[in-house]
Amino acid sequence: MAELKITVCDHCGALDRSVRRYTVITDRRSVRLDLCDEHAGPLDTVVELIPESRPTVQEISAALQSVAEPTVTGPTATVTPVDEIAARKRNHRPKPTH
Repeated sequence: MAELKITVCDHCGALDRSVRRYTVITDRRSVRLDLCDEHAGPLDTVVELIPESRPTVQEISAALQSVAEPTVTGPTATVTPVDEIAARKRNHRPKPTH
């Protein structure tokens, strides 16, 4: 048994027009629409506003790293281990006088 599936415009239902499927996602819901060229016009206008080339994950990561790298100005601190500090104190103690 053969089956024939016909997709028509969700707005006008015309059988003689080709349609394209659109999925519109908002923060509240997702809607799938089949629209002919005439009724898809407003959506096509919105889609044209979106740039075709979006930055890649690597480009975004590189941009974030370049901004996040700290720049050091002024004096910098050095870390001295505790055992080294104790050794310095032992070597610099004045000798007791009687």
